[in-house]
Formats: sequence, structure tokens, C-alpha cells
Amino acid sequence: MYVGMGAPGNCRLRHQTPRHWGASRAATTAARVRVCVCAGNARANNVTRMLRRRSAVAAVVVALALWAATRKAHRPRIVASTQLSPAAARALERFRDSKAIRDGFYEALVSRWGGPYRGTVHTVLTFLARNPLRSLVVFRRETLVLADGGTVALDRAGSGRGATVLLHHGLAGDSTSFYVRHLADELIARGFSIVSFVARGCGGLELSTSEGFTAARTQDMREVVAKLRSDLGPDAELYAVGFSLGAGILLKYLGEEGAACTIKAAVAISPSFDYLITTPHFDTWSRVRLVHGLKQWANRHRHVLRDTVDYDVLTTVATVREFDAAAIVRQYGYKDVDDYYLASSPRLVAHNIAVPTVALTAGDDPVCSAAGVPAADKLGPGLVSVQSDYGGHVAFGEGVLGTSSWQDRVVLDWIDAVRRGL
Repeated sequence: MYVGMGAPGNCRLRHQTPRHWGASRAATTAARVRVCVCAGNARANNVTRMLRRRSAVAAVVVALALWAATRKAHRPRIVASTQLSPAAARALERFRDSKAIRDGFYEALVSRWGGPYRGTVHTVLTFLARNPLRSLVVFRRETLVLADGGTVALDRAGSGRGATVLLHHGLAGDSTSFYVRHLADELIARGFSIVSFVARGCGGLELSTSEGFTAARTQDMREVVAKLRSDLGPDAELYAVGFSLGAGILLKYLGEEGAACTIKAAVAISPSFDYLITTPHFDTWSRVRLVHGLKQWANRHRHVLRDTVDYDVLTTVATVREFDAAAIVRQYGYKDVDDYYLASSPRLVAHNIAVPTVALTAGDDPVCSAAGVPAADKLGPGLVSVQSDYGGHVAFGEGVLGTSSWQDRVVLDWIDAVRRGL
């Protein structure tokens, strides 16, 4: 068969036999099959994606329903001296009626089933939930040279007007620590100015002397407060919040200063009142987490510390106690580690804390033992102990995943209770 195109004289002829017809039809059919298969696969992929989305939504709905059905408020115990100062007594009366205390602590859903490791689970999951959250705070760094030549940083944020809150981080932390950033956000949103006190050698600071931070050193805090009081004036509102090791240093400073302290009010979050008392989980935390931060800090400042620290020994230490024996006891003249821990313990001066102060602890804290909290008759006229059975270490995560924190609410409500009495 001939197929012509155009005028007869200019025909382009193509000869097609029946065999060619069969091949063409087979190719067309195959193409149609391929199109159908591709369309089917696309539809199947769309269905799969839709089912996955629905499954994810269903999982979230189930988690929210489970959280709502099982959420239970943990009511904190509040212990205070019968000899509270008038200012602390007025603040405590208002604080008991605050939302943080009335509502209690609603522990995050994901950390309720940790069994004997509940405090550890809660601490880790709260960190994982809160650490990636975006913070709006932008710090402006100012360095402060201390009387002995040491250097600390004052990272400032906020308008610089109104009341000021001094924040002090935990072991080898700094202003970027998630608990500092998120509390700073909350405080700035309420009109406060922030000063984050960064310890020697932390947060990118170089050591300017051979002495670093220790749990017993309160002179740095004393000079920082004096600097802020000089900047702000004698009557300005100055508050302080410490976390973990920073909380212990703050409490020890408040006890040493007594009624002469110029801070208006304070909150110590997850402090250790007695460093000789440890938790059943501290050794694990010490080996897995804490000692590595200390060794990194020491290695970063090796060029300054090499004449006072035995680095051959330091490289072999496996726990915080071994680190303190190698790096602290020898340099600062303590008899042994226990002597250092005793000298660092705020319980020795807790009876002398006059500034209205809340110490927030959790019974399941895996790092700082709540067992060291002094009894009511050993608390100073300004010290109030707020004790929760749960909350982990510098965590107190709330919600499904622990993205919000009860400790922030406690800080805000305590400062508000004190301010209303001024």
C-alpha cells in the first residue's frame, strides 16, 4: 500500500506491510499500558502520602487526647521559716495565689513513663524539645575585669530601662544555654532588662588568670552585683536567677551577704544545697555528660592552666569528682574533694538568706539531690523552698513534648509577687 502526501508528482511514498501494522499497534498498546501504569503508580503514591498524613494527624490527635485525659497537676510543697521577714511573708502570700502555684506543674506527656529513670528521661526530653526552639533574644556583650584580674562577661538584652534580672548559667554553660535564652525571652516580653553573667572561661571568654570558676567562688558574683548596682543606682529594681551550679553560687552569695544584699529578690532553680549528698543517677550523669564539658573547658584553656593543673592526670579522669580532685583541690588548697564540696554547700549559710528567695527543686532531679534542702528551722528569713516530686534537672517541661516550662512560670510569678509588695 502506498500513502501519498501532496501532489502526485512529488509524492513521498512509504510502503507499509501488514507486519508493520501489527508492530505499530503493539507499540501503541504498550505505550498506553505504560501511561496507565504510571498514572496508577502516581495515584497509589498520592494515596500513600495521604494515608501517611492522616496517620500522623491521628497520632497527634491520640497523643493530645492521651495527654488531656491523663494530665495531672503536681502540687508543690512550700516550706518556709516561721520567722519569715515581712517582705518575704507578703511575697509568699501573693505567690501562693499565683497561677503557677494554683495550677501546679503539669508534667510533659512524653516523660511520665520513665520509671526509676523518670527524672533523667524528663531532663533529656525537655532539652531535646526546648533547645531547638527559636529564641528572639539578642545579647550585647560587655566584659568585666575583676579585682584579681579575672574576666567575666555581662551579656545584656532588652531595653535597658525598668527592672533588671541577672541570670547565671549552670556548669560550663553560657548565655546560649536553652534555659537562659527562653527565660530571657519571657522576661523581655514583660518589659525586663536582662544581664546574663557568664563565668570565667565560659561562652567564648579567654581566661585572663590561672583561676577559673568553682562552686565555692562567690566573689565574682559579688563584684558583678556591685557593678550592676553602680550602673543602675541604689534604688533600682535588681533581681537574680541562678540555674544548677549557678543556683548554688547564687544561694551561697545571698547567705554570705545576708541583710546587706542589694538584690530585691531571687530564684534558684535546681540547686544543690549540699554537694556531699548525691543522687543515685549522678555517677552516670557525671561519666556520660558532665565531666566531658569540664574537660573540654580545661583543654580549651590549657595554655593558661598548664602550670597549675596536671594535664597528664586530667586526661584520665572519668567523673566530676575525679576532675575536681585533679583540677580544683590542688590549685585552691582544699584538703580533699569532700572539703571542697563542704565549703561550696549553700546549706551552711541558708539560715542567713534575708532577700526574698525561692529555691525550686524536684524530687526526681538526677543531678542535684533535693535531699539536701534544709529543714524549715534551718531556712533564713527570706528563703522559701518550693519542692516538686517531679521535674528533672533545670527542666520542668510541660505540654505534650515539654516545649514550655513550669520553672519559667515560677520565676515570673515570684518576681511579680515581690514587686507588688514594694
